Amino acid sequence: MLWASASSEETLRASYVQMADRLQLPERTEQEQDKIVGAVQHWLATHEGWLLVVDNADEMKMVWPLLPTGSTGHLLLTTRDQVVGGMEPFPVEPMDDTEGTQFLLRRAGVLRMDTDNTGSCCRTRGSSAIGG
Repeated sequence: MLWASASSEETLRASYVQMADRLQLPERTEQEQDKIVGAVQHWLATHEGWLLVVDNADEMKMVWPLLPTGSTGHLLLTTRDQVVGGMEPFPVEPMDDTEGTQFLLRRAGVLRMDTDNTGSCCRTRGSSAIGG
């Protein structure tokens, strides 16, 4: 699982730089941030099974060009914006940690929809699957 803050363009780009480091991409040491962002976008377009959470994506015009292309992974945007282009909004009510972990893992295909993994089982698999 990868996470990015989109509260501003600067924080989103900084999140991509952190992703490049976490993914150990060769471009992570580049001086030009655009090259690092491009390398992360390329990695997302050419690898499967990832989940990218883009938090606070309230300015879609700013966020849209930096989103990954293709359909090799999963993208979850959290936004207060009511208009999100061609994407289907999916309102979510507040959840506790266990419910939230189960929801994310099921939507990402890590847990089957018909299983009821609660308690420590979910916390163990969840934190492992989401990098915790």
